[in-house]
Amino acid sequence: MKNGFTLIEIMVVIGIIVIMSSVSWVGFKNYQPSMALSVASRDLTTDLRLAQQLSITEQINHGIFFNTSTNEYQLKKFSTTTAILLTKKLPTDIIFCAITGLSGAQAVFNPYGSVAYSGSVCLVNNKGQTKTIDIKPSGFVKIQD
Repeated sequence: MKNGFTLIEIMVVIGIIVIMSSVSWVGFKNYQPSMALSVASRDLTTDLRLAQQLSITEQINHGIFFNTSTNEYQLKKFSTTTAILLTKKLPTDIIFCAITGLSGAQAVFNPYGSVAYSGSVCLVNNKGQTKTIDIKPSGFVKIQD
């Protein structure tokens, strides 16, 4: 009696591996836009909190300015002159769907960490899924579920 695998057994195993790989690849490609939206919303939330923290530590107003036409935002420092500290562009398939309540499409944090105008920023991906980031008057920043 010989030990080993026949060519047919090896081909069946390779076929099963190919089928499982293709199914998982399709699932990954369908999930990718959702992951990109989550990453972009967390990144924006982190930058809003950074602006708030810089305002408190430096005792100078800092804020995030949203540019809906170019799908980017800037972290700005408002002292005697306005300085751009950081510019970030949203990922390719994600755009701003709405910016509400914020004056001049920007969230400006004062040295106490609060904002003069509360509001929300909505992001949407190419599949129509949205994430909304709320900015409360106290400066509390949260991603809505």
